[in-house]
Amino acid sequence: MIGVLLVAAQPLCAASPFFAFDNGVGREQRWSPARQATVLQDLGYSGIGYSGVNDLEERVAAFAAVGLRVYSVYVGLQLDGSPDDAAAIRAALPQLGAAKTDIWLTLRGRGVGEQAAARAVQALADGAAKHGVRVVLYPHKGFLVATAEEGLRIVRLVGRPNVGVTFNLAHEIAAGHAARLTEVIEACGEHLFLVSINGADPEGGWERVIRPLDEGTVDVRGLVQFLAQRGYAGPVGLQCYAIKGDPERLLRRSLNVWQSWPTAR
Repeated sequence: MIGVLLVAAQPLCAASPFFAFDNGVGREQRWSPARQATVLQDLGYSGIGYSGVNDLEERVAAFAAVGLRVYSVYVGLQLDGSPDDAAAIRAALPQLGAAKTDIWLTLRGRGVGEQAAARAVQALADGAAKHGVRVVLYPHKGFLVATAEEGLRIVRLVGRPNVGVTFNLAHEIAAGHAARLTEVIEACGEHLFLVSINGADPEGGWERVIRPLDEGTVDVRGLVQFLAQRGYAGPVGLQCYAIKGDPERLLRRSLNVWQSWPTAR
């Protein structure tokens, strides 16, 4: 019994790779990919998630040079016929596959049904599969897929093994799900491919829902432990949208919290 207690008391660093969204890594200050990679390596992050596929070759090379990864590219399909990222995504598939980078995909379009959305995702996923690329639906408030559970319905309609969904803490809270976050995680099951976290309060505007990990009243540590208990060891991204302050200092604060968290294994 004593041995069990001693093992349980030892803090275990979270097992998942921990990367930062580029919106918290000097994007507004126009940091180069090389600087972003160096800062994240020095701090101890595993890599980055970028917005869009612009300058992908330079970005991937900069992170590979310091032993880190580009975990995701945030892009979108506009299903009502408006201009979107579809052509750019398809052109980038060989590079994404070589870098083991996921497509973090938003879906938009007024009046578009789930069957039509599923067909669009299916077409993209079939092309992505040829390069070993995963398509991960990114829930976003106000979009066609705003929550993980809405994404799950489309994932099941798509029926492709390289298509999954994201647990996105900020957007689940924005959808009014602060009291049922573990239920949402449970529902994702084997389809959970990526996770996005941040410090958060359970209600309010983005300035309260997206905060550094050492701020907010939502039990994010408990959510990370819950994920680990259910076998999730995939990448976890740090959402930094609209957080004001020095990027390097903010990144260090959040990483210190992440590294202090025990997880069940």
